[in-house]
Amino acid sequence: MVQLHMKLHLVQLWETLRSSYWFVPALMSVTAAVLAILLFLVDQEARERYLPFLSDLYVMDAPGAQAILSTLASSAITVAGVVFSIAMLVLSNASSQFGPRLLPNFMRQGGTQIVFGGFIATFIYAILVLTRVRSTDDGADIPHLSVSVALILGVLSFGLLIYFIHRVATFIQAPNIVENVGTRLIETFGSLFPEAADPSGRDRPKEGELQLPADFAERALGIPAPGNGYLDAIELERVRNIAERNQLLVHLLKRPGQFIIEGHVLALASPREAVTEKIAAEIGKCFLLGPQRTLIQDAEFAVDQLVEVAVRALSPGINDPFTAVNCIDWLGAALSFLATRTLTSPLCRGTDGRICVVTAPYTYEGILDAAFNQLRQNARNNEAVAIRLLDMIAVLTEAELPEPYRDALIRHARLIYRNTLGNLPDASDRADLEERYGKVLHTLPETDSRKD
Repeated sequence: MVQLHMKLHLVQLWETLRSSYWFVPALMSVTAAVLAILLFLVDQEARERYLPFLSDLYVMDAPGAQAILSTLASSAITVAGVVFSIAMLVLSNASSQFGPRLLPNFMRQGGTQIVFGGFIATFIYAILVLTRVRSTDDGADIPHLSVSVALILGVLSFGLLIYFIHRVATFIQAPNIVENVGTRLIETFGSLFPEAADPSGRDRPKEGELQLPADFAERALGIPAPGNGYLDAIELERVRNIAERNQLLVHLLKRPGQFIIEGHVLALASPREAVTEKIAAEIGKCFLLGPQRTLIQDAEFAVDQLVEVAVRALSPGINDPFTAVNCIDWLGAALSFLATRTLTSPLCRGTDGRICVVTAPYTYEGILDAAFNQLRQNARNNEAVAIRLLDMIAVLTEAELPEPYRDALIRHARLIYRNTLGNLPDASDRADLEERYGKVLHTLPETDSRKD
């Protein structure tokens, strides 16, 4: 159980480190310092026996080596400051145009972290080697191998600068940002819902199976939240082990992504007489809280990130329907992938087959609401976006879908059609909208299509 607890905490820590600008540069800086020390030892031990050719490779006295290393160090730290300033400017513009919730995605880009770390590492290495270059009465004491590596790092740093300029110029383009967010959405669906779906519905629990005992609420004890914050993840396996060990039935009232208020009930555990203060505290520790939503177990947050880009593109201040349409295309790809996945069952059984934990599960309806609601509300006056939404739904409904998934799609198609139709004054625009809506209805069974 401790191992499971540590694993999820390590995942949470790793997500934090990946979204920071200090971890990779710090790691590269330490590596540069260790490299400088090791190469100096090699210079000391093997200079005469193995590396005499380095002294003939270039003619350099101590002042010359010191000048080169000083120039390299000052240039590296100066360019590092420029790189950091450009990165902050890009983050500021991206936050205002695409939304602040995408900042962790931008900061997670390894290329920028490596470039920043490369210049810092070059600076630290050059400074450390500079301390080893000295003039003596017997001549210059120059660690040739260390100085040669410093020159190589300088050349590589120049390549990093070119790469960084190209990286920034391509990454800030709206289609590339949308692609990045859309790809992350598909990856999140794949990691949270790894099992393939059965369109017949045989692999999904029936509604009757989700019902708790009639006296459950009366016999249950509420588990209070240990603090304030967003629920990043739930250690479900640990909750199951606690429930099985103590013969409990635990109902989780919250799911990842929801905001938690300290002292409010997170879960119910029954029977209450079996729930000691220690057990309640153990269950409360299975809920990992954080200052912001993450993609560890929050499927709807991944959807919200892509929807936010589209909604901001439709705002009067930006007015960029092409980016919104691009977001809808990637959203369609992600929802098509979701249709092939089985949503996690809300029932967790122990080793004896007894139901130990009932979760607050994700549903197709809930995920599709997150995908369509805000887009529909902001696209009611934009024919191009509304038509693309209906086109996307028509494509999705052509495939074999679970019944709840198909029903939710059709419901949103009707809402889009009705909300947009009355806001289009031109007859040709209304005809285009009706044509797209007709394509959606064409995919329905005859009994469903007659409802409209």
